[in-house]
Formats: sequence, structure tokens, C-alpha cells
Amino acid sequence: MKPYRYLLISLFVFLLDLISKFFLISKMRIGDEKEIFPIFTLVHWQNRGGLWGFLSNSSNKVTTIFFLIIPIIGILFIFYLLFITRDKVELVLLSAMIGGGIGNLFDRILNGAVTDFIYFHLPNNGWGWPAFNFADAFLSVSLFLYVLKILFKKEEKVAPYTL
Repeated sequence: MKPYRYLLISLFVFLLDLISKFFLISKMRIGDEKEIFPIFTLVHWQNRGGLWGFLSNSSNKVTTIFFLIIPIIGILFIFYLLFITRDKVELVLLSAMIGGGIGNLFDRILNGAVTDFIYFHLPNNGWGWPAFNFADAFLSVSLFLYVLKILFKKEEKVAPYTL
């Protein structure tokens, strides 16, 4: 299968993220929270920063460089990796990363922040995993699995050239 066909995975991830954020924004105001289960709450939070609010209080210039320019470079690099690999698992993982990266980049360009809505937490404790969205989930999980795959990749033995 040609690498560009795997971009359908990217499109699926992007559309899932886009539609879920659109639905959330149409049903909840920023700051709203709705507990679904004792450990899961649907929230509508906007994150100007990065992971765990990294740089969320920085100037617009800093956040523009960090969260627009660097992700574009990262996405282009992942596209490059997509077109040089022949490993099907890597193609799937890279495609999921592209979809997640584009999803959050699109959200940041459109809203000036990333919309987070999935929030897992301990009941009655106050501690919780930082809220995230589908783009974050696909990007993080696929990146983690890709790194593991690369770290534990078996070297292919090639017979030496003979005359």
C-alpha cells in the first residue's frame, strides 16, 4: 500500500477531533463541567499553552512561535518519515500523529487555544489527569508506540555483497 493512502487515517483522526470539538462548543460554554461518571467529567476548557498548561501565561509572540511554528515543522517532519518508511505499523502510527497534530493546530489557529474536554480524575479528591481531546490522545499514544517500536526494532540482517 502506498504511504499516501495511510493519510486516510490522518483524515479520520482530524475529523473525529474537529467534530467532537464542534459538538462540545455548541453544547457547553467555556468553563462548563458535566460529570458523567465519578472518575470522568466532560469539560469545556481552553488551553492557550501546551501539555499541562506549559507556557499558557506567556506572551502571544512566545505562544505563536512555540505552538504554531514548531508544530508545523513537526508535522512536516512526520510527513517526511511517513514517505520514507515501508513498515505498515509505522505508517499507521505516523498517520495518527499527523491527524492529531493537524487537529490541534487547526483548533489553535481557529480559536487561539486548544479545546480540551476529556477529564479523568479521582472521585472526591481533586486530583485529575490534565484534560485532553481526541487529537491529544491520538498524537500522544501513537508517538509513544512509535518510539517503542523504534527502540525495540530488530535490525534486518543483509547478506554481504559477493563477487
